Amino acid sequence: MSLAELIKDVHRCWREVGFQDDRFADLATVCLERSAPHQWLTLEGILDHTFDPDHHDHREFNPCPDVLTLYDGPRFCICAHLWLDTAVELHHHGWNGAFQLLSGSSVHARYTFRPERIVQVKLRLGELTCDKLELLRAGDTITVPAGAGWIHGLAYNERPSLALSIRATERPEQIRMEYWRPGLAVEAEAPPDQELLRQKAIAFVAGFDPREARDRLARWLAASDLRSAFHLLRFARRLPLDVDAWSALLEVGHHAHGEAFPVICGAVGDHARIEQLQALRRQVHDPELRLLLAGLCFGARSEDVFGLVAARRPNESPREVIRAWSDRLLAHEAVAQSLFGPTGAGSLQDLFGAFVLETSEEAALKRAQDEFDIATDEGAPDLVLREAYQALRRHQWLGMLLG
Repeated sequence: MSLAELIKDVHRCWREVGFQDDRFADLATVCLERSAPHQWLTLEGILDHTFDPDHHDHREFNPCPDVLTLYDGPRFCICAHLWLDTAVELHHHGWNGAFQLLSGSSVHARYTFRPERIVQVKLRLGELTCDKLELLRAGDTITVPAGAGWIHGLAYNERPSLALSIRATERPEQIRMEYWRPGLAVEAEAPPDQELLRQKAIAFVAGFDPREARDRLARWLAASDLRSAFHLLRFARRLPLDVDAWSALLEVGHHAHGEAFPVICGAVGDHARIEQLQALRRQVHDPELRLLLAGLCFGARSEDVFGLVAARRPNESPREVIRAWSDRLLAHEAVAQSLFGPTGAGSLQDLFGAFVLETSEEAALKRAQDEFDIATDEGAPDLVLREAYQALRRHQWLGMLLG
């Protein structure tokens, strides 16, 4: 099998069903499973095809840095996906198609968004829930139907990892959306040029006059719509604003946007959380630790992450594995400081390893007492130990693994 044969197979199969767009996703899945490109298409083959001067077919440039267009026909295209550290946030596609992992493994998240309030065509509020968190391996093929009924995110564990996608021509009426917890769907495009121009000006002013920058942000936020407010706050959190300035800005937002504003704030916080986890993944090259960080990134419940661990290590206790992985992860000083801060890290790290082995707070406290020989009155966990457990439960990344 070759790329040319795969192209002919897809075209023939689609022609047989009259080029019906709603049949393409299943058809592309069948073609990928039948051709099994994970058995014959390598990184060397992708690079050779890209640089081959004999390939004169028009190939549209894909702006995504991880995607190379290998074939760009009038009805469908075939793309190679070259992954190092990118984790793709929750989104849906405007095209029907499918993709297959060629090498490596990935954490794949499936979500559902139920809109409750359509503020604009390009911004909706609702309920975002995790349906599935799964581990994909080379040869696994995923069907991708177009539209908001199929939302996913993914992160690859090995560096590098490869995938191949077949996609029909995008539907021009589809707006590509991205999704943020607790429940925001927003157009996955950069803000308008006018907003980017303002951001550039405020970033300059913030470098020498934070008060002026804060005042201009507040006036901008008060006059903005919700979509602009989301982009504004996502930008503002990177500025050198102190706690009082940030609180004052949020107060302006609450006054201007009412009950919808907490959803915007939550989505900005979710974006920051995922961005920080992605930064940690770039510092770690161990595939299992990258899997753990991806699980924390996409998982909504502890069982989501434990299920991933069980898929990777099927014959071991997920909690024991996570303890071992967390010890390895926290051996990276920069990672440990990102998770626990520069002071008191050692004790919290050790306590987390003990706490994660148990499913209830009391059992976790008892294990920590016994493991570290912590003396307490009448055998009851002392207040400091309980406060440490509660602090870890509130941790924006690790908290979901406790209890």
